[in-house]
Amino acid sequence: MEKKLIPYSAKNDLINASLVDRVVILSNVWMTLVAPIIVGVFVSFWFSLKDKEEVGLIVWCFLGAFLITHFCLALIQHQHSKKHLTHAEATELQDKYNELALKFNKLRMSHQDLTDLSISQITTLYLISAELDKAVGELNNELDKELENDPDNPPIPLQNSIEALLNSHLTNLLWPLVVNREDLFNYQEKSLYNIALYVYNDSSGKLEVKKRFNDERIATQNREWRPGIGHVGMTFLHKEIKCCPNIQSSTELTVKTEQDSKYYCSFISVPILACEDNEHTENEPHGVLVLTSASENQFHPRRDQIFLQAISKMLAVYLDKQEHALKMATLIASDKGSANQE
Repeated sequence: MEKKLIPYSAKNDLINASLVDRVVILSNVWMTLVAPIIVGVFVSFWFSLKDKEEVGLIVWCFLGAFLITHFCLALIQHQHSKKHLTHAEATELQDKYNELALKFNKLRMSHQDLTDLSISQITTLYLISAELDKAVGELNNELDKELENDPDNPPIPLQNSIEALLNSHLTNLLWPLVVNREDLFNYQEKSLYNIALYVYNDSSGKLEVKKRFNDERIATQNREWRPGIGHVGMTFLHKEIKCCPNIQSSTELTVKTEQDSKYYCSFISVPILACEDNEHTENEPHGVLVLTSASENQFHPRRDQIFLQAISKMLAVYLDKQEHALKMATLIASDKGSANQE
């Protein structure tokens, strides 16, 4: 309907203009030609009357008709001077409609993008939580097998089995994040995605890469970081998320090599705080979850912060459980060694 509004209003204005022009021409002819002649004839007739001669009724009727006609035509000319065309108003109305329609479409697209993002985040968190439940269950099963000591199902050395499970568990926990990276963070082919999990090693005092997923075009080095060094170490030391839209313009970090500037342009680093830990305690975090990109402004705190914090909490639960399982394995092995000596 809005597409026909402008043609209809233009056609309507054309018809009205044609009709009004004819009436106005008639009015002008009346005002400039007919009316002066009639007035002149009436004046001549009036002064030609003899004393006490009465004016006939037909003359008064004609005079009344003349005055009414003159008044109506004068009113038409007055109204014509105030006329305006609807075509211009219709055009302005359609422009406003198109502007509102454009804003609505932008809002609808934004809402659709937010809906898709929300679905992707919820799905990813659900899958990671399912993998967390499975991983914790497997760690508990290993401990139970060692405690039961079933001769028909002898366990492998407990510490070795827990260490072996760590790699597969971390792969399963991070895999939903890797699979949904395009929907979650808008990774493109040129972005050269990189997702790495650093875990703190008490013995070396460094953050070591335990799991990494990255674009095959990246030449990985798996560097270790000390607390406070680099964005990984700073995130670990400060116990807070670090997000950099462009490392080239960062005042805190510098690019060490040409390769780094090529592969790592923007990043977001999330500390994996131990359970019941926060930035005010002295406990060391378990590690740092890092996402990098070769593109600028890949990450946005308002979009990514809460989501990645939720993932870091689930990783913290697993690493807490894994650390506890290793301590239990050490105690069990120590008890068995003491029993054998006796």
